[in-house]
Formats: sequence, structure tokens, C-alpha cells
Amino acid sequence: MSLEFLNNLNDEQIIDLINYILKDKSNHTAKQVQVFREPDRCDEFGNQAYLVNVWDDNFHIGMYSVQDFTIRDVFGKDNCKKKLREYMASIFGEAYLNCLREYYAIKADKEIERIKSALGEGRS
Repeated sequence: MSLEFLNNLNDEQIIDLINYILKDKSNHTAKQVQVFREPDRCDEFGNQAYLVNVWDDNFHIGMYSVQDFTIRDVFGKDNCKKKLREYMASIFGEAYLNCLREYYAIKADKEIERIKSALGEGRS
């Protein structure tokens, strides 16, 4: 799945997103980002992702793998998807929320297929 919403954010908006996520979690403020926007950078499921390096002047705050509906700290276990979704909805409104609904429907369908496969045809 390609990025529908993240592709529309500029570096300043990505800095705002990271600062929204870091609020109450860090003493640092994102001031610079390096965004790797390669179209062939994907997660394990083939979904496009950006890799974002974040700095507070000379201090490296972290590196994040970012998609339209998920974000994860590459070096930690921090999952900030709720904050990401709040920020994206504040920018893109109903269009984002409708795609979020579709995202969850696709995830549910995949989980149903996984469970059916695990149970075998005779038990479903």
C-alpha cells in the first residue's frame, strides 16, 4: 500500500508531527528531520514507509518508521500510532478518518483469513 496522506506532508509538518508525539515524552524538541522518501522502502508486508531521522540541533532524538496509520521508533519499542492518527486527522479530517476505517477493515479481513487458515478447512 502506498502512502496516501504522508506524501502530502512537508518537512515542517513532519517536524510538527514528531513534536506532537514527543510532547510529554522527551525534554527535546525536534528541530531538523531527514526524511527518506524512497518509493520502494516498505515494511514486511509491502506497505510503503518513510524513515525519519530527528535532531534537536546536534542531538539525535531518534529514528522513526512512519506510514499513514502507524509510526514506530526504530531503536525502541515506542509505538505512537494514537498520536500520529490524531495529528493526521487534524490535517486531513474526514478523508483520513474514512481511510482509517478502511485500514481497520483490511486488517480484520487479513486476521479472519489467518485464523481460518490456522483452524484448517474442516474446523472453520
